[in-house]
Amino acid sequence: MGRADDLFKVNGQWISPLEIEGVLVEHPQVFEVAVIPESENGEQLTQIVAYVSLKPGQKSSSELEESIRKFAKGKLPHFKAPKVIHFLEKLPRTPTGKIHRKLLAQKQTLAAHTIY
Repeated sequence: MGRADDLFKVNGQWISPLEIEGVLVEHPQVFEVAVIPESENGEQLTQIVAYVSLKPGQKSSSELEESIRKFAKGKLPHFKAPKVIHFLEKLPRTPTGKIHRKLLAQKQTLAAHTIY
């Protein structure tokens, strides 16, 4: 069960990142995923962004990104499907092993983690 402070609003709708992550990780090529809110260009509009690590042997591509987005739209209400998908070799972790969501939210720090 997610914590209340993990929820965020998109277009007036409360979004649980854990719900979206649970669906995306069912995609056959996805190993793990983290979903965070992101404002584009300092605008007040928030969008859903997914950071995806693929299973061994899988390669990122625009076709795979579209496949994941279509998969999400087939299992979630349209407004919960991620608008942006970033592929990472591995997701950053805290010292306790949890996905470091705050680090994901800081785009400039992602240079230390390979984005493909």
